[in-house]
Amino acid sequence: MPIAKYWAAAALAAICLLVYANSLDGVFVYDDIPSIVKNEDLRRVYDRSFWGTWSRAPHSSVDGRPLPRLTLALNYALGGLDVRGYHVVNIALHLLCGLVYWALLRRLAHDDALAFSCALLWLIHPLNSEPVNYIVVRTESLMGLCYLTALYCSVRTGRSWELAAVAACALGMLSKESMVTAPLAICLIDRAFGRSLRWRFYTGLGATWGILVALMWHGPRGDSVGFAHVSVGDYLFNQCAVLGDYAVKVVWPHPLALDYGYARVLAPIDVAVQGFLLLVMGSWTLWALWHNRVQSAAAGLVFLALAPTSSVVPIATEVGAERRMYLPLAALLPLLVGGGRWLLIVKLGTVRARLAGIAVLGVLTLALGATTARRNLDYRSALALWESAVRAVPYSARAHTNLALAQEASGCYEEAVASYRRALALDPALAEAHNNLGGALMQLERWSEALDAYRRALALRPYFLAAHFNLGRALTRQGQYAKAVEHLDRVLVMEPDMFAARLLIGEALSALGLMDQARVHLERARALRPDDERVRTALKGAREK
Repeated sequence: MPIAKYWAAAALAAICLLVYANSLDGVFVYDDIPSIVKNEDLRRVYDRSFWGTWSRAPHSSVDGRPLPRLTLALNYALGGLDVRGYHVVNIALHLLCGLVYWALLRRLAHDDALAFSCALLWLIHPLNSEPVNYIVVRTESLMGLCYLTALYCSVRTGRSWELAAVAACALGMLSKESMVTAPLAICLIDRAFGRSLRWRFYTGLGATWGILVALMWHGPRGDSVGFAHVSVGDYLFNQCAVLGDYAVKVVWPHPLALDYGYARVLAPIDVAVQGFLLLVMGSWTLWALWHNRVQSAAAGLVFLALAPTSSVVPIATEVGAERRMYLPLAALLPLLVGGGRWLLIVKLGTVRARLAGIAVLGVLTLALGATTARRNLDYRSALALWESAVRAVPYSARAHTNLALAQEASGCYEEAVASYRRALALDPALAEAHNNLGGALMQLERWSEALDAYRRALALRPYFLAAHFNLGRALTRQGQYAKAVEHLDRVLVMEPDMFAARLLIGEALSALGLMDQARVHLERARALRPDDERVRTALKGAREK
C-alpha cells in the first residue's frame, strides 16, 4: 500500500475516534437491560456449558445470535458491567467496518477520492450512531463487518480469498439474520462488474444459509417476526412511510429516533408520495440491472440490504429502526457522492470542481460529525434518550411509555403520569402502560385512579400477573383486604414462590382475622427469605393473635 493510503486510513480512524470520543459514558438502555445487565447467561463464558448450550435469555436481542452473544460475554468477563468496555468494542467494530468499506470501494471504483469521501461520511453519519451507542445493537455492526468483509474478499482473486469470503459469510449468519442477502450481493456485484461466474464459490456461499436455518429452526424469533399481529398490507404501507423517513435522514439526519414503535393503521393516500418514489427508484434499479449498468450494483444493494426488514414479512415489534440503514447507507453513498461530483464538474469544470468538492466534504464532515457527537450525549441517560425519541416519533405510544418509565426512575412521577396518559391516548390497548400508570399514581397516593388503571390493565389482559399483584397491593393499602386476597391468590397459583405476594397475602389474611391461613403463607415467605425482618414481625403478630 502506498504511503498516501496509510495516511488516508489513519485520517479515517482519527476522525471516527474523535467523533465518538464522548460516547464512552453512555449508559445501558432499553434492550441492553434484559440482554446484558440481567442476562445471567453472559456470566458463564468460563463455564464449559456456555459453549454447548443456547442462550437462557430467550427474549434477549442476542438470542439465536451466537457471535454477538460471545462478544458480550467476553466483555463481561473482562470488565463486568463497566459500560466503557462495551463502548470501546462497539467503536472498534464500527471503525473496522469503515476501513473494510473504504478498501472495498477502492477495489471496485478504482477512485481513491470517492472511496475516502464515502468511507468518511459513512463513519461519521448520525444515522450510524445507533449501532455504536446502543450496546446490544452491535449485532448490526458485527453483521455489517462480516458482510463487508465477505464482499471485499469476493472481489479479490484467488481460491484463498473465496474461502475467506465464505468464512466471513458464515460468521455473519451467526451475527444477525439480515446477513441472508450477502451471497446474493456478491452475485450482483460479479454480474455488474462483468466478472466470470463462479458456481463453486456461489455454492459455498449458499451453504452458509444452512447456519441461519439451523439457528432459526432451534429458536425462531416468533415473538417479533410473522403475520400474527400485522397484515402484509399494513406493514407495506408503514414501510413506505419509514423508508421515506430514512431517505430524508440520509440528507438531513434530524431528529433521530431510537424507536419507531409498532405499525400504524395507514391508508394508501397517507404514503402515496413515498410509495410513488419507491416505485420509480425500484423501476430504475431493475432497468439498470437488466442493462448491466455499474450503478445498478449500488442501487440493487440498497434494496437488497433493506429487503429482510422492509419487505412483506412483518417485524411486528419494531416497524422501523435507524440501524437498518447501516449497510444500505454504505451502498447509497457512492451514488450520492458520485452524482454530486458529476454535477460539480458539469457546472464548474474539473479543476474548480475538485476544490469545491474538498470544501463540500469539509463542511459535511463538520456538520455530520458535530451532529453525531451531539447525538452521543443523548445516550448518557435513559431520560434524555426517550425525550429525543418522543420528539422524533411523537405518534409512538411505546416511546411515550418508555419515557414515562425513565421519568419514574428519576422520581418525576407527575411527568410520568402525563407521559403514560399520552401513550394510552395513542394506544388504549397497552395493558403494560395501564399497569405502569397505576404504579406512578400509587407513588402520588392517588389511590382511586391507581385502582382504575390496574383494572383497565386486567380488562385487557385477564391473566396479567403483575397487574393482579399491583392491584392486590393497592387494595391492601386501601384496607380492602378481601378483594386483595382474591388477586394475590391468582398470582400465587402461577408463581407459588413469589415472596412479595406471599408476604402481602399473609398480612392481608391477618388483617381479616384468618390467622391459620395467614400463618401458612407467612411461613412459606419465611422459608423463601429467612432473614427478612418484615416477615418475622408479621409472623410474630399472627402467632400472638
